[in-house]
Amino acid sequence: MQKEVLEKRRYILGDEHPDTISAINNLANTLGDLGQLNEAAKMEKEVIEKRRRILGDEHPDTISAISNHAVTLGEMGQLNEAAKMKKEVLEKRRRILSDEHPDTITAMNNLACSLRDLGQLGEAAKMQKEVIEKRRRILSDEHPDTILGMSNLAFTLGKLGHFDEAIALVGAAEEKARRVCGDQHPYTKEVVHNLARLRTGKDRITTQHDDKTSSSTETKRGHSLYARIRRKLYKGSRFQN
Repeated sequence: MQKEVLEKRRYILGDEHPDTISAINNLANTLGDLGQLNEAAKMEKEVIEKRRRILGDEHPDTISAISNHAVTLGEMGQLNEAAKMKKEVLEKRRRILSDEHPDTITAMNNLACSLRDLGQLGEAAKMQKEVIEKRRRILSDEHPDTILGMSNLAFTLGKLGHFDEAIALVGAAEEKARRVCGDQHPYTKEVVHNLARLRTGKDRITTQHDDKTSSSTETKRGHSLYARIRRKLYKGSRFQN
């Protein structure tokens, strides 16, 4: 259906009409959700190029398009390029929207995820703590985004080897998520999954049965899990009319 919408908008409105560009953006998001990342990335680049030329580098829709493409690049394993683009998004949102705008805080969260994937764990944890502090103050302690931020930080702390602190933090997030969102909410399921992974990781370290093969497998699973989270949370709201 989205392909049909795009074809009709191209035919009736032209390639560079805002509604046509929005249709390209929407189809790219759906293709990404289906795992067709190369095709999604190609369409996202088209959206960025058109919005930069028509709307300007600092228009909110242009910045959102860059953010979307950065998420896809991260899923494709192009971590350095993804981080570079996320830094650009964060810098622009800070300058245009202010440090405490929800979109700026989301951009900080997205960049922290990329830094974690690149192994820059200390910097990632520092940014995630700032995200939680701002969300607690602006959105409340029990807002779903605050709860997910706690879980994200816990995952990074686990990678740093701070398992007791991480498990305590994600345990608190689980209690809040179950109460606020319900057991079947995607946020709750991700927090529960994260808690299980942290406990498994602590058990491995404690029993000294970890090895390079299992560590590599766990890393791949972690990237896959957090790729799904990012797409669901950071791109899911980008569909446009």
